[in-house]
Amino acid sequence: MKKAYKSCIFLILAATLLPGLLSGCDFFKLPSASPEAKPTPTTISYKPGGGDNIFSINYSPEYGINPISGLNKANRLVTELVYESLFVLDKDYNYRSVLCDSWTTDGGKSFRFIIKQGITFHDGTPLTAYDVAFSLNQAKKSGLYGERFSKVTKIEALGANTVTITLSRANMMLPALLDVPVIKSGEINVKNPVGSGPYMLTKEDGGYVLKAYGNWRNSQSLPLQKIFLQEYKSENILAAFEGRYLDLLFTDPLDVSSVNIKGSSDTSYFDTTSLQYIGFNVNGTAFSNPEVRRAMSYLINRDYIAGNLMSYAASPAYLPTLLMKEDLAGIRNEYAYAPDTAKLILSANNIADRNNDGLLENQSGAQFTVRFIASKDNPYKLAAARNISESLVKLGVSVDFRQLSWEDYLKALKSGDFDMYYAEVKLTADFDLSPLLAGGSLNFGGIKDGAYGLLMDAYLAADDNLRKAAAQALYSDIAKTAPIMPVVFRRQAVVTKRGVVSGAEPSQSNVFYNIEKWKIDLS
Repeated sequence: MKKAYKSCIFLILAATLLPGLLSGCDFFKLPSASPEAKPTPTTISYKPGGGDNIFSINYSPEYGINPISGLNKANRLVTELVYESLFVLDKDYNYRSVLCDSWTTDGGKSFRFIIKQGITFHDGTPLTAYDVAFSLNQAKKSGLYGERFSKVTKIEALGANTVTITLSRANMMLPALLDVPVIKSGEINVKNPVGSGPYMLTKEDGGYVLKAYGNWRNSQSLPLQKIFLQEYKSENILAAFEGRYLDLLFTDPLDVSSVNIKGSSDTSYFDTTSLQYIGFNVNGTAFSNPEVRRAMSYLINRDYIAGNLMSYAASPAYLPTLLMKEDLAGIRNEYAYAPDTAKLILSANNIADRNNDGLLENQSGAQFTVRFIASKDNPYKLAAARNISESLVKLGVSVDFRQLSWEDYLKALKSGDFDMYYAEVKLTADFDLSPLLAGGSLNFGGIKDGAYGLLMDAYLAADDNLRKAAAQALYSDIAKTAPIMPVVFRRQAVVTKRGVVSGAEPSQSNVFYNIEKWKIDLS
């Protein structure tokens, strides 16, 4: 039975699993710069003087802003102001309609999206379903967006106003995956394809600016009618920001190459779907028992890791989702840091200090030993893994903690040469865990229980009335059997000069979310 869904709906996520599980997300890097470095643009389009009264962001015209085939990390900010998508995710991962007027679905396996009327591209041509279908089909073939469309079998336009999408697996959360920028049909190989967003890229006086698009629906509410684009070499970006030549930066605080911006600035953090977690070799000697795996959750001090080790650039993760926090609060609260609880669970499973030497032994009297591996590519993740290892040692577990190069780490994962491992994965916005569980491409621990897949499928297929029950069943089972152990969700940030921007609510989907509600004071 078909059910109509209007814009502004609660959403769930989808994810593109990045090949480098532990490599840092570095959309925009802020290299260090000496205090004496002069923030001289490599492309000078305007010369406002230091501490100017215009609003500027960094932009590299060399790479262009094609959001599907040619997105350069440094140009992400410009891209998110020029292009729009069917839906956008807010900071709580609710999906909100942008170019979609309404939609219907037949059980989550086929969808029909009605495109809003009256939307025009920056060249004045009307946006149609053909543009949307073209953009989504190109995204499906791209490395950036392809994973989220892995269960999509067909995307097509039915006339000028309707797009249909067919899936091989029911997913009522598909709209959460459709925050894909829409470009004009046929422009996949164009360096700067036409968009329909609040600002349009314009060449002016030999340089580039973003000008408010007068036909955009909320154009008169935009905080700025013009945003200036300046290009700075990487070594001068920080100095340019400190000198107020640049007014807004996007940064990943846990990226080892990013700079910790201090001084007179405001930072707006937002959660991402990048989950750091513990994985287990479920077929090994140490963690074949799900109760023993579950005990490990009580040895992870997530609040300490997120706050002290990662300087609040991460959020504690007791469950592998950022959705339905209130509905799942009971499960979350049950697995807070509690070493005594871990000790009781291990003792109930015949792992205890039998000879009073301070070390835990199994039933045969052999020491309970764990081989724990982590990549040393990122000091924040390594510090988190080391902290967890120290918690195990403090309880009496004999830990063989190995800090490996990325190559050796991957080799150990693929060969199963571990009992525990620390990893990171970027989930899709519907928080589909299938790649990590039975049959998944990232199932390094040898999980074979098909029940996870069934519960995941049931959750994705659940409608609004059944989703709470399906979520409780899925996440309760994961928490109790612990095929993986969530640690933190990574956060990213938008940094502005103090007092310049207010009302910002950036999200992983768009750091300029609801920009028409921003207030900007350049005085």
